[in-house]
Amino acid sequence: MREWAAGSGEKPLVRLVWRKRLLGQVEVDLTAEVFEACLASEDTAVQRELLARAELSREQLEQLARVGITRAVRNLAAARIRAYRYSAG
Repeated sequence: MREWAAGSGEKPLVRLVWRKRLLGQVEVDLTAEVFEACLASEDTAVQRELLARAELSREQLEQLARVGITRAVRNLAAARIRAYRYSAG
C-alpha cells in the first residue's frame, strides 16, 4: 500500500499510510524504537496519541515537552510532567 501511495505523488496519502502504521505499532507495543519513530514522524496526530498513553515514562514525557511538533503537544506533555511530579510527592 505504501508503494502505491508513494508512487501516486500524493504526499497526504503517504502521510496517512505512515500515520496508520505508527498508530498501529503504538497500540501493539510502545517500544523505545516506536516512540522515536513517532517523534521523527513530525505528525501532530501521532504525537497526541502518544500523550494519551498512560505508560509513557517521565523521560519520554520530557522529550515530548522539549521537541514535540506543536506547542500544544509540548504544553500537554509539560502538564503531564507537572501532574506526575505532584502525584509522586
